[in-house]
Amino acid sequence: MKIITTIIFLFLFVYSKEIMAQFPASDPTFSLMLNDNFSGPSLNSTKWYDKYIWGNVNNGDEYNDPANLFFNHTSGFLSIKCETMTPMYWPRQYHTDDYLHYRSGAIYSKTKYKYGYWEISAKLPAGSQGYWPAFWLWDAPGTMAACPTGSNNIINEIDIVENGGQDSKFTDRMGNNYHWRDASCNYGSLAGGLLPATVIVPGNVTQEHKYSMFWEPGKMTWYFDDVPVKIINDPANTPSYPLSTIINFAISPPPPDDWGALPSTIFPAWFEINYINVWQLQPDCNTNVSFCSNFNAGTYVSKVKKSISIGGSGCADNINTSSNVNFWATDYILINEGTTITDNGSGSFSANITNCPN
Repeated sequence: MKIITTIIFLFLFVYSKEIMAQFPASDPTFSLMLNDNFSGPSLNSTKWYDKYIWGNVNNGDEYNDPANLFFNHTSGFLSIKCETMTPMYWPRQYHTDDYLHYRSGAIYSKTKYKYGYWEISAKLPAGSQGYWPAFWLWDAPGTMAACPTGSNNIINEIDIVENGGQDSKFTDRMGNNYHWRDASCNYGSLAGGLLPATVIVPGNVTQEHKYSMFWEPGKMTWYFDDVPVKIINDPANTPSYPLSTIINFAISPPPPDDWGALPSTIFPAWFEINYINVWQLQPDCNTNVSFCSNFNAGTYVSKVKKSISIGGSGCADNINTSSNVNFWATDYILINEGTTITDNGSGSFSANITNCPN
């Protein structure tokens, strides 16, 4: 009975500590793959394209101009300016109005990543209808080439935060979504009925907040200021190949296509990003590790293992929260009798099960 009680208490403790933590920053199991504080006088061309790789126009009512990317509007921020412009003729298949009415900006990463933790700290434009700021992941695999013409542009997308259309009228909304096409080219999305694509958050999004998402094999978790707001387990439709990272400030297409900008919508408007971080878990998924009176947080190699076992009969291992101790495994993590947790520091302990991130 003592063993069972200890294990139950332990995992309640782990849950409460981890669920509120921004764990990549303090978890050496994660490697920082992409970081940009946007502190330079211009966009870092080794990391970003200054528009979409397919050109200056996507599916919004704006022309994305590199000149609308600013680094001195707010010190230390990438500021994307959206403003009105003389309508530009731009025929498109899916819009009833063949003109673009706004000028804005977008950046597109030069590197793709498969699985990981994405985070920005940003001020979203909000309070007027039609704004469509977005922080999202996208790519179209070659296997989808057989799908009907025009279908590839909406497949295999994860929207970490996007507040478009009517949502942008409110200052307490966080939109998060994902889209896919299966092997038969059938389209699906979170907004298509699985769960609401927008959540109400405890904060004013026009002020600086953190927006993040942890993408694992078959699972996605969205966060607002380190607190999870949505968890999706969807092994069949969660993307499973590298995706590009995109940050842009679009304008929703005008009615009847969408909830576009109105004459009362305030311009110019700004989407301001303080920084972006992308982490990935380090895999070592074929290794089983076991500790019996020899666990050392200072020498433990934090990677995703196959299994982890600590303690047991005759063992006396101690996990001390003066350090950050983070266990990750694909099969199981077994905390046995003889293991103690000493909560006496600013560090943390967590135990996490995930599929192998490779």
